Amino acid sequence: MSWSTVYWLESRHLGVVRDRCPEGIFVLTHFLPSIGDKVVVVIDHSPFRHESVTGTVLRVEEESSCGLIGIAIRIGQPTATLGSDHDRTNYLVNSDVRR
Repeated sequence: MSWSTVYWLESRHLGVVRDRCPEGIFVLTHFLPSIGDKVVVVIDHSPFRHESVTGTVLRVEEESSCGLIGIAIRIGQPTATLGSDHDRTNYLVNSDVRR
């Protein structure tokens, strides 16, 4: 599992990546998006290496065992590897995740 930050409707939420495949990602977090919402997930592999994916929420489920919300996201744009907070900020500013 990796720590992640989910950007949704111009807000930021912490989460944990539970599963991942080339087509999608499953994140556990505390917020409740709607199916069809666009999100950006920034995955922290290390303090100096972040990966960002943009996608659409496909499924939302309550994880009763841990009290978190599970979000299945279909990845819609190629993955970007970001080396710094400056790279991350530039990616988010230039990506189209706002409605």
